[in-house]
Amino acid sequence: MIKKTIGPFKVLEVTQKGGSFFSASIPASELVAITYSDVRRLVSEERDIERYLGVQRPLNRSRVKKIREYILSPDPTFPTAIIVAVDEICVEYDLDAGTVTLSEIEAEENDGEGKSIPFGKIAKVLDGQHRLAGFLNEEGMFDIGEADFALNVSIFVGADLSVQAQIFATVNLAQTKVSKSLVYELEDLSEVRSPFKTAHNIAVAVDSLADGPFYKRIKRLGYVTPGRSGETITQAAFVEALTDFISRDPFADRNSLLDGGRLNKVFGPEAKRTPFRNMFLDEEDFDIADNVVNYFTAVREKWTNAWADTSRKSGILPKTNAFRAFMRHLRDIYPYLSETSGSTVVPVAAYARELAKVNLDDDQLTTGNFKPGSSGESAFYKVLAGKTPPEELFEQPSLSS
Repeated sequence: MIKKTIGPFKVLEVTQKGGSFFSASIPASELVAITYSDVRRLVSEERDIERYLGVQRPLNRSRVKKIREYILSPDPTFPTAIIVAVDEICVEYDLDAGTVTLSEIEAEENDGEGKSIPFGKIAKVLDGQHRLAGFLNEEGMFDIGEADFALNVSIFVGADLSVQAQIFATVNLAQTKVSKSLVYELEDLSEVRSPFKTAHNIAVAVDSLADGPFYKRIKRLGYVTPGRSGETITQAAFVEALTDFISRDPFADRNSLLDGGRLNKVFGPEAKRTPFRNMFLDEEDFDIADNVVNYFTAVREKWTNAWADTSRKSGILPKTNAFRAFMRHLRDIYPYLSETSGSTVVPVAAYARELAKVNLDDDQLTTGNFKPGSSGESAFYKVLAGKTPPEELFEQPSLSS
């Protein structure tokens, strides 16, 4: 019987202190075909390595779905390596040609202790199971269209379970999480318009506006900028909140624009759900920025002391929870104010009249009254929206910080 194989494919032997491994470029269709069944079946199984380490990291279906959407987008790329371990009996290495062939192994019928490794279990995935799972459709079949997709693969040959566990722990448990703010910062490098890029550009603009409410208040990369103080809002929080005014599905919009497609304007209830979308489609990004600045200028004027005192730990202005609540309030009032003013840019005075209806003093804007987390955000929004009278939240009409 003919054994199933993949290859031969070119490899580069990489030698480091911990040993050697092969670096290769392998078509995704072939790599998915030889990897372990937990990846191929998209099930949440605990793997050998995870049992060895005493941890459990099952396949996350939500993460797989997002990766698959990215794979099916116009410009996907995976520069980092998929890491796999392969038993040495499956590997044929041609030193002169610099190639490797991987094959299934069938136990000899007269050898009771013979080792059998089927084609679908040639490679054990140490890192990258979610990326590989993203190449499979709901039926578990490889499906990304007509073209294949080459993947950068690191192949460890003959590594025992302890070595595999060390590799797994290094790449999965000890790595630094990438800041979402950095991801949005990199969106600036894109040459194509997108909701993310517009929101990013506005975040940068309002952060640099010397007389604006957000001047030097936004943590551009998700971390405090050296030499600056008072950065209370991450760029990720700002961008995500503003993007929600532009699009229900910003990734789909970005991919459509990248493909040269056109997006449709919104009307009626959808225009209230995404009130800045039509301005985005008309490339009136400055108008979007002006509305954000005007609204938060009115916020600053109403609660001057609370907005200015960024050092007070118990204050909620202008931290993330309050910012998100304010943005929800802005979504509520913008359509009406824009219609009554006859302009896409609502002036500060109009926003100020709406905020004047909110019966809150500076010294009531504390974490004692509005708890950190989503519950505090929701409570604050309900007060802004007039859904909850402040006296129902506070035992006293005014609480001192």
